[in-house]
Amino acid sequence: RACSLDGPTRFRDSPINTMSKQCPTVTVLMAVYNGQQYLPEAIESILSQSFTDFEFLVIDDGSEASSPAIVQSYGDPRICLIRNATNRCLAASLNIGIAAATGRYIARMDADDISLPARLSQQVDFMEAHQNVGVCGTWVEIIGIDRKLVWEYPSDCDTIQARLLFDSPLAHPSTIFNR
Repeated sequence: RACSLDGPTRFRDSPINTMSKQCPTVTVLMAVYNGQQYLPEAIESILSQSFTDFEFLVIDDGSEASSPAIVQSYGDPRICLIRNATNRCLAASLNIGIAAATGRYIARMDADDISLPARLSQQVDFMEAHQNVGVCGTWVEIIGIDRKLVWEYPSDCDTIQARLLFDSPLAHPSTIFNR
């Protein structure tokens, strides 16, 4: 089934799209532009999460390659593909996804990243236990290189706020935040 959403085409054959279904706890939001090289691994890492109460919004940002077909090939009812007619860039695509999200939390994901199987479970547990926290992120391990490299992001509020003046103190594809 397809419907219009502010210009892009939205595909969803899912019980999530019915009025009788309650909103999921998490919306996983991923934008992709010609990301077919790593996209299957990224999708599978989300579909394999131990926490299953999520919708998976994939915003195709006007890809010229096979990214939309890869997403549609999964047939998982939690996946919703929204296609931009033209490339609108990452920020605009993510804003489209945020507007379409129905989850209480939004978890970011990139098309060239992999989430460990307990990621959503651990992050939802943390957010539920710490209602005063608006966003939660993690350290990230860089894959595809010969040595182990971990980017360690700050974990205390004061350091995060100070770093906001200079750069991003959170790895976007590892974050979950309140909607």
